[in-house]
Amino acid sequence: MTVTLVTGAGAFAETNVRVLSQGMGAIAANDRTYVSTGPDRVAAATLACIAEHGVRAVTVEHIADEAGVSRASVYRWFPGGRSDVLLAAGGREMDRFFAEIEPRLAAADTLDDVLAEGLSGAVRFLRDNKPLHALLEHEPELVLPHLAFHRMGTAFAVAAAVALRHLHRFLTEDDARRATELVARLALSHTLSPSADLDMGDLDAARRHVHRFVTPGLVPLVPATPRS
Repeated sequence: MTVTLVTGAGAFAETNVRVLSQGMGAIAANDRTYVSTGPDRVAAATLACIAEHGVRAVTVEHIADEAGVSRASVYRWFPGGRSDVLLAAGGREMDRFFAEIEPRLAAADTLDDVLAEGLSGAVRFLRDNKPLHALLEHEPELVLPHLAFHRMGTAFAVAAAVALRHLHRFLTEDDARRATELVARLALSHTLSPSADLDMGDLDAARRHVHRFVTPGLVPLVPATPRS
């Protein structure tokens, strides 16, 4: 499966679903918890630079200075330069997202729980991403076109990559994909336009919302116990 992704300031790349996060690199978070190797430091530095300078102003020199490495080292680790670094930063962030949400989805016992964990986890992850919000404030033209509902293929594919095998315990393939799309739309909507009265990042609130408005359309298609 291939999809077209944003990789920084308007460039596009074809990739498989395993590295969908490459297109999200320019709008990912600034967490530096997982820094260990030189390339890891460069990826973390890239996210910090995006948060401070935006995408267009970020150069390999900025990234090298932030990471505390030489420009030559950046090019040795990332021969494609700036574009490769942006892709690597996105991949690192999506690995972090998967690592955070996968155990929660695996531990969920009901369809409501799977959907609520996915919704609240995605909202919290996106809501706390400083580079994402810096771009939305200063360079929205780089982000918003790719979050419009008619161009959300990347978001749906990312959601499917993490959620489908967990939803297959309860739903057929078609209904699992439909549920994934509904939750992805909700997560993006409540990140870009949060409600003052409903915090979708709160698991209990997400579970109540899912139970009332999402699963009723799916329950007739769901067995009383998970699919084997």
